[in-house]
Amino acid sequence: MTVTVWIYGIATLMVIVGIVLAIRSSFARNKPKSAQGVKPGQGDTVVTGGETAGRGHTTPIRISKNPQDYAKAMAPKK
Repeated sequence: MTVTVWIYGIATLMVIVGIVLAIRSSFARNKPKSAQGVKPGQGDTVVTGGETAGRGHTTPIRISKNPQDYAKAMAPKK
């Protein structure tokens, strides 16, 4: 094979890769963004864990669905 064939082959491959990347990025740009996390709401979510340190019982934990209440609960106590 000659050098010219190699050059045309590599150039064709680069054009194909460029077209595929351009199409892929245009689809990604038009895709609607999905919401992260959960929507704020009323009440709590109850989470129970496994056995705690071999004591034989579990303690349910209440996690607020309200972002402000959650932030207050996670803030360090003075």
